[in-house]
Amino acid sequence: MLNFDFLVNKVIYLAPYNELTLCLKDRLFDQGIIVNGFFDRDKNSSDVLPYETEIHYDVVIINSPNYWCEIARNFNPTKLFLYNKFPYELIGLEDYRKYLLKEAAFDVLLLPLNKSNVIDLALVSAELDSDGITSAFIDIGGDLHSNLNQGFAENPQVPRISRDLLPHIARKATLTSADWQESFVNEFIKQERRQGVITIGIVDGIEDFQDSDYINRRSAYQTVEHVFVMGQDDVRFLGNKLHKLKVIGLPKLFTLYREPIHFPSEDVVVINVNFTYGSFEEQRSAWLQQVIAACDTLQLKYVITQHHADNGNLENYNVSTKTMYDTIRQGSIIVSRFSTIVLESLTLGKPVVYFNPHNEKVSLYKEPLGAFSIAETAAELIDKLCYELKFKRTTRERAQIFLDKKCNISCNVPPAKLAAKEIVKLLK
Repeated sequence: MLNFDFLVNKVIYLAPYNELTLCLKDRLFDQGIIVNGFFDRDKNSSDVLPYETEIHYDVVIINSPNYWCEIARNFNPTKLFLYNKFPYELIGLEDYRKYLLKEAAFDVLLLPLNKSNVIDLALVSAELDSDGITSAFIDIGGDLHSNLNQGFAENPQVPRISRDLLPHIARKATLTSADWQESFVNEFIKQERRQGVITIGIVDGIEDFQDSDYINRRSAYQTVEHVFVMGQDDVRFLGNKLHKLKVIGLPKLFTLYREPIHFPSEDVVVINVNFTYGSFEEQRSAWLQQVIAACDTLQLKYVITQHHADNGNLENYNVSTKTMYDTIRQGSIIVSRFSTIVLESLTLGKPVVYFNPHNEKVSLYKEPLGAFSIAETAAELIDKLCYELKFKRTTRERAQIFLDKKCNISCNVPPAKLAAKEIVKLLK
């Protein structure tokens, strides 16, 4: 942990005024350090000053992954510090600029946006390493305690570079898990293509390619040149890229599919709360109440696994403290809306009820082929829970055809190895 003692009794301002700097203010206060206020161009508050304000300060700390350069121009560089700029927690502006002059080269840069992405890309990185191909994660920055940083901490074997170093890092290819993210990824991938870098997307879960249930048009995997898809079902949505597609599967599922299946002595329903990224978030509470009511009717215990990006307040419910995979392993059956957890649960041999009372239009789970049940009303949910629990021990067998179509599950070559071999071909 960084020693902030040198900040004691200093006149300190933070910039800009955002959630990151508010959290930093609280952290400093816990260590006995008082923040005098904030600098920001657009925010109005009694403790927020415009950048051009002439006022005495000893230290200004910038906590902004995207705009620190622009903000820094407004202040005395000798009094500026940057917070959470990997690999430093707090560093002086001048020292960070010297760090950015460091040059390096990797064959492939890996661009994840969350922990799940990190897990898959780390598996690909290991396979690339065995082929003599170097790779490193791009750290796009953000909250020190974010889901993404948890992924990095659990995979320290893969080198990691700050996004700020990118102008000084030579590379031949960039592999990303999502090419539509607006604040950084989408424009970065476009720039990579303009500069002749090979750009590859790896489909990291069940995907609403047609944006059927999204307000915005994301055009998933249309910005990258090449795409590694999970299964044949993905191919039909990317017909304009047929000559640049490769079916590989989903790397993290390979070992899950080969795990022994265990059921608890008393049935437990795992409720997956995953109302994220503006898709049906207003339906979260009603959906959850219906699922819990069905559990109560059947006198079944339940536990909730909540997606890291789901913003619902579930403090009054029984939310699992374990990882999603361990929660699935210790449960009997999973109830979910549209989510990759349907594939992950079936892969682990656990039955699934896809509960869709709010009329999701995305088509990828409309034809379960006997792998799982679909319920659209509370009464149907009760019936389907009973049915799937009755035949729970046959789930993995029943799901094989479906999982083959969706994520190439029967292939005996690990997806990460397939991806690495395709990358080697592209590099040559």
